[in-house]
Amino acid sequence: MVKRNLLLLVCCWGLGVGLSYAQSTTVEEDTAVFSAVPEGDVIEAITEKDTISVPSLTAQMPLLPFPTGEMLADRLHCIESKIPLMYNKAVGGFIHYFTVRKRNYSQTMLERLPYYFPIFEACLAKYGLPDELKYLSIVESGLNPRAVSRSGAVGLWQFMPATGYDFSLQQSIFVDERMDIHKSTEAACKYLRYLYNQFGDWHLALAAYNCGPGNIRKAQARSGKYHFWDIYDKLPAETRSYVPQFMAVVYTMNYAKEHSLFPDADSTLVHIPFDTVQLSHFVHIDSLADQLQVSVQHLKLLNPSLRKYATPHQAEFALKIPSEKITHFEALRDSLAADADKQWLAWQAANPVSRKDTPNSRKIFYTVCRKDNLAKIASKFGVKSSEIKRWNVIRNGKVKTGQMLVIWKKSKSSRQFLAKAKGAKGKKRILYSSARVYKVQQGDTLTNIAGRYEGVSVSDIIRVNNLKGGALKPGQKLIISV
Repeated sequence: MVKRNLLLLVCCWGLGVGLSYAQSTTVEEDTAVFSAVPEGDVIEAITEKDTISVPSLTAQMPLLPFPTGEMLADRLHCIESKIPLMYNKAVGGFIHYFTVRKRNYSQTMLERLPYYFPIFEACLAKYGLPDELKYLSIVESGLNPRAVSRSGAVGLWQFMPATGYDFSLQQSIFVDERMDIHKSTEAACKYLRYLYNQFGDWHLALAAYNCGPGNIRKAQARSGKYHFWDIYDKLPAETRSYVPQFMAVVYTMNYAKEHSLFPDADSTLVHIPFDTVQLSHFVHIDSLADQLQVSVQHLKLLNPSLRKYATPHQAEFALKIPSEKITHFEALRDSLAADADKQWLAWQAANPVSRKDTPNSRKIFYTVCRKDNLAKIASKFGVKSSEIKRWNVIRNGKVKTGQMLVIWKKSKSSRQFLAKAKGAKGKKRILYSSARVYKVQQGDTLTNIAGRYEGVSVSDIIRVNNLKGGALKPGQKLIISV
C-alpha cells in the first residue's frame, strides 16, 4: 500500500548501508503508535507498551557462531517457498540483525505467530497466494493488530485510510476494521493478489505493497529495467530494505532453533475458541469482562478493532467472546441492553468529545510541504497547532517534508457543484452536494488524493469525474464528493 512508515535506521552488521527495521511502538489512549526510539530499545518499546501485554522474555541462550554467507545462502535455498529467497549482503545484514542484535524481537514474534499464522494461512490458501506471505505482517506491524504508524497506516497489514476504504475496511470513531484480524487479512490478500497481477513478480509486488505501484513503475521507467534487483537503486530507501528484510524474517522464523531462538511457553499467544454475538448498543470491554468473569486481555485480543474498547452505541457490531462464556453472555444480554443508555451517557461524561469525534468535522489528510511548520499548517486549516500535535501524536513540535498529517476541520455549510458525466444515452448533468473542487498538484495520484478525505475512495473520484484510467495532470480540477 502507499504509505510512509517511520522507521528506525540502523547500520547493517559490518556494512556501510542504511537498513529499515521493523517499526517500534508506543501506546496512546486507544492504539499503539509507531515512533522512533533509541536503537537499543526497539523491542522493549514494542513489548513494554504494546496494547496486548507480553510477559517478560526468557533469558538469552548462548549464541552459536554466526553462519557463513555460503551457509545462509544454502539454508535460504532449502526453504520451500514460491517467492524466490536469495542471499546477498543486505539480506545477510538483516539476518544478523534479527538473530543476533535483536533476538528479543524475534523471540516475541515466535510467541505471537501461533495465534495469528493459522488465520493468515487459511486466507492465503483461499486466494491461492504463497504461504510465506504470512511473514509479511512481522515486517509490517510486528504481529500487532493495533499498530499505527506515524503516517496513519494501521493494523497487522498497515493499511492507509484510503486503501482501507478501497478494500471495504470501515473506519469510524469506535471501530477501525484495519485492526480486525480477519477482515484486514482478507483485504491484504486481495491487495497482494492485485499487485502480483499487476507486475507478475513477487519481489515487485512486495515492493509495491510498501511504496505503491506508481513508485515501482517510475523506477522501472527511470532505469529501463523491470526486475526488483535491477531497479533497486531507483527505489525509495525504505523499499530497498523492505524486500531483503522480508527474506531475513522468513529465514529467521524457519531457522530460529539453529540460532538458539525459542519462544517462552508462558508468553506464547494461543488460540482462544470464540463465538460471535451481535450487539447494537454500547458495552465497554472492561465492564463486560467483569460480568462474564473472563480476562479483559482475552476480550481485547479477540476484538482489536474496537478503538475505544467499547462497542458503538446504536450501531451493529459482531463481538467475539470466548465460547465457554456464550451461555453466561446470553443470560446477561437483556440486562446489558437495558443498561446501555446509562452506560453510554456515563462514558461520554468521562470522555469529553474532542473535535475529531464530532459529527460536524471532517477528516483531512495533509502532506507536509517544504518550508511548512505547525503554525503555518494550523493557520491554513483554521485549527490550533496544539490540536495538530495531539491528533498526530507529535511530541517535539516538528514536522518533516512528505509527512502525512491528520487534520480534523470543521465542516462548512454544504456547497454544491455541477459536473458532467457521460451516461449510456449521452451527457447528463449530475448534482453533487457537500462537495469540493480539488486542484491536482505535481506528483498527485488518485490514491493519495482520496486519502485526504474520509470516506472517499479512488473509485468514487473516478466515477464522479468520469475519468478514463488513473492518469492525472497538474492543474486538473477534480470534484470530491465528501
